Amino acid sequence: MSISKNSANKTEPNRAAIPSAVFSVIEQLRETVDHAGLPRAIRLKVSGAVRHAIVPAIVPKRKPSKRSRIDGAYADYRAGMRGLDLFRKHVPRHDKLSKWRRAYEQRKLLKTLEKRAERDRKRQKKAPTIRTRELSARQSSPGNGHPDNPA
Repeated sequence: MSISKNSANKTEPNRAAIPSAVFSVIEQLRETVDHAGLPRAIRLKVSGAVRHAIVPAIVPKRKPSKRSRIDGAYADYRAGMRGLDLFRKHVPRHDKLSKWRRAYEQRKLLKTLEKRAERDRKRQKKAPTIRTRELSARQSSPGNGHPDNPA
């Protein structure tokens, strides 16, 4: 069984890209692993440990939350911004979306903003609740006046 020249090159690291000090450490590690006669599964664990020691972990970045994006869009909506200006500012990659996807995203944003505006209008119309100390002398406690129903 002969190994072709190309397959041999694939297993060898590119010496030109690796500094000589690092390459000598790789060779020493390879000799140690070969001398110990470790099985393939253990060799994979060793290579994983070396990789994790050398390559830093990717720290995930927090994406802005959907709620904060909607808050910003709602502030602009209340300020009177409408139409294409609103969508371009608050729909990510608006101009790069397809016609149908853009229409969907626009409807979704507008529906969310209108729903939020409706909730705010309902909250403002709602009468304030009556507190117990504001009750008249005749209504000493909340409820319907029946002795079995104090609340």
